[in-house]
Amino acid sequence: MQSLTDLRPAASRSRSGRLLLLVSSLLTTSALVLACGSGAEPTPQTQPQATGGETAPEAPPAEDAEAQEAACLSLAQTPCTKSPDCTLVQDESAESGYRCRAAQGPCEEGFRQQGSTQEDCESREGCRFEPARCYCPPEVTCVCGGGPPARCVEAGAPSTSPQS
Repeated sequence: MQSLTDLRPAASRSRSGRLLLLVSSLLTTSALVLACGSGAEPTPQTQPQATGGETAPEAPPAEDAEAQEAACLSLAQTPCTKSPDCTLVQDESAESGYRCRAAQGPCEEGFRQQGSTQEDCESREGCRFEPARCYCPPEVTCVCGGGPPARCVEAGAPSTSPQS
């Protein structure tokens, strides 16, 4: 049987040779896919951790405020912003510049910084929406970064947005 390298000169000389090379390449690729698996089911090691999808991860169940705080502290940035129980805040002392903490008050509780909308926030009595300002999730390449993520805050709370 000829190898693919033996077929290449013939492939360049005739149409049937090029067709033979294409079929041979497809068969080789199919054999590799069958031997390696289709990859339809990601393994636990390769499955992204809470970075996509419509449903957001929730912090582990907590018995009290202290346990909830600890559960939120254990979350990375993206899972934190998708959790209805936690809020990502800027923290200069944190290595990443952000800290995940338990949601506080009626405006933050239940609000997902990624997934909830301005309308979701402002439909709550006494709450106002602060859009993200140059916030860049860690898995995304952005023009700017380091700013605050979107927030739902009490209407009387000080703003982190620049005054116009």
